[in-house]
Amino acid sequence: MVVTTDTFSCAGKKNANEDALIVETCADGAVCLALADGMGGHDAGRLASHTAIKAVQKWCRAGRQTGREELFLHIVELLRQASQKNGTSLNLGTTLTICVLADNMASVAHVGDCRIYHLRGKGLVSRTEDQTELHHLLRERIISREQAKNYPRPNVLLSALSPRSDFTIYDCNFEVQAGDIIMLCSDGVHRVINKPQIRSIADQCQDVSGFVGMIKAYLDNAKPKDDYSVIAAYIDDSSK
Repeated sequence: MVVTTDTFSCAGKKNANEDALIVETCADGAVCLALADGMGGHDAGRLASHTAIKAVQKWCRAGRQTGREELFLHIVELLRQASQKNGTSLNLGTTLTICVLADNMASVAHVGDCRIYHLRGKGLVSRTEDQTELHHLLRERIISREQAKNYPRPNVLLSALSPRSDFTIYDCNFEVQAGDIIMLCSDGVHRVINKPQIRSIADQCQDVSGFVGMIKAYLDNAKPKDDYSVIAAYIDDSSK
């Protein structure tokens, strides 16, 4: 399996990018895609997301010798230490979404509200669930899709990596094949561009760089309020 990737990460209107991302080839040859969206204010959010991504990078380079739950718990401990070092008032927290590609399989570990989209042929499916108050209310049918459009707390997370809260890992595994695109995006992306629009852009592109470029151009024009970041991976035919 050959994986070709492209990325971007941009600050929203607040001009302080709290997203962090990585594409890393692991010691065993697997490709790891990871995206984190920090919380707690400009400096705290950036510190939290970059702490998480650096931990993922070390995990990959060490051959992913520990499980993903152990990795996420380790990140929480690193955030606790950073919070103590920088003052107890620093409220560090971050989302983290990881997708490991190996042997024609994708393995997902996810906390928060970034998303993974899986594009194949003319279809697009979500491979994560938003761990937000809004998604919980929708899933339980407490509010309707129409009511959700005006919900006053769309960004409230029910699960995040933080010394001050618990988290729940959403995980899944799925098969990938040549021609698939795996797209990770932060909430600054999926609040602005919807799945049909992403699918339409993919249909117009010949390669992953063109796809990512068109997504970025669309978002730049829309001027998202929040930071907006994308990782896209194209699965190529290893027999070529």
